[in-house]
Amino acid sequence: MSLDSDHLPEVREQYERLPYPPCDPEDDNRRLVTTWLDDLPMVIHYCFGGAQSFARGFRVLVAGGGTGDGTIYLAEQLRATDAEIVHLDLSEASINIARRRAEIRKLENIRWVQIYGAIFGAEADLTHPLAFGYNQKTVSLFKANKVFMEKSKNPYATPFMYGPKSMQSGWVSRENGEAIKNSAAVIVNTVGNGRVINIADNPNLRAFWLGGVKLFMNAIFFGRIIDAASGRTDE
Repeated sequence: MSLDSDHLPEVREQYERLPYPPCDPEDDNRRLVTTWLDDLPMVIHYCFGGAQSFARGFRVLVAGGGTGDGTIYLAEQLRATDAEIVHLDLSEASINIARRRAEIRKLENIRWVQIYGAIFGAEADLTHPLAFGYNQKTVSLFKANKVFMEKSKNPYATPFMYGPKSMQSGWVSRENGEAIKNSAAVIVNTVGNGRVINIADNPNLRAFWLGGVKLFMNAIFFGRIIDAASGRTDE
C-alpha cells in the first residue's frame, strides 16, 4: 500500500506527538501485554502448519511496530532461542517507548529500525551477471536517499532500472517521485581495465532488507567478468 507523500510529514508528526498504541513503559514492570496474533502456538499452526520449532535462526519483521506490544510479546516468547525480532517504525517517539519496555524486561533479541524512505521495484535484466540468482524481473529495493542516476545510452550498462510506476510501498515526495521515474538503479562503468558498479541504494540496508543481497554479492564476485564493452564510458 502506498500513501501520497504529501501526507508523510503530518503522519510522522502525529505519531511523534501521539505514540501508538498509547502506553506507559513502566507498566512492563508489572505485567506483560499479550497480542493474540503474535501468540506462538497460533503462528506455528496457521503460518507453518505446526512444523516450526523456532529453535535456530528464526527472524521476524514487525513492520509498523509502534510502541511495541507485538514486538515485546514475541521477544519474550522467543527469549530462550537465538531468534531476532526486527522492530520497524517511522516514529522515533514510539520506538523509544518500545526500547524502554525492552530494557525493563532485559530483552536483547530485538533490532530497532527507524524507517525513512520507500520501497521501489527495479526492473532487472535477468541475462546480466549482476542479476544472477534472481528469477523474477522485479527486484524490491529500499530507497532512503535522493540519489537518482541517469540511465546509460548503453542498455547493458543499466542492468537494473526504475520504471515509470515503480513505487511499491511507503512515501515519496512528488518531486522525488518524478526524479526516480525511468532512472537507473544500477550503472556499470568501464574505467581503464576495471569496472565500477554504482548502486543508487543500499542493497543491504541495516542488514534487514534482503532484496538486494544477491545484487551486492554478484557485484563483488561477478563484476570482473562483465565485458568492458558493455560498461558505460564517458557519455
